[in-house]
Amino acid sequence: MTKCEILLQQIINCTPRGKEWLVLEKEVQVFLREEATEEEKRKIGQYSEMLYMMCRAIESMD
Repeated sequence: MTKCEILLQQIINCTPRGKEWLVLEKEVQVFLREEATEEEKRKIGQYSEMLYMMCRAIESMD
């Protein structure tokens, strides 16, 4: 499995719990900035809104 596939699987399957979403968001940001191909950016981009919304909801609970 590629790094992109692992990150996508975690987002799609809602694997993280609680603040783990914030860690995943940082991992995705670093991956997109440093490693991702244009195709991988497109794939992850399809789920970025879901990831963003989960993280903002968790932050608002603090």
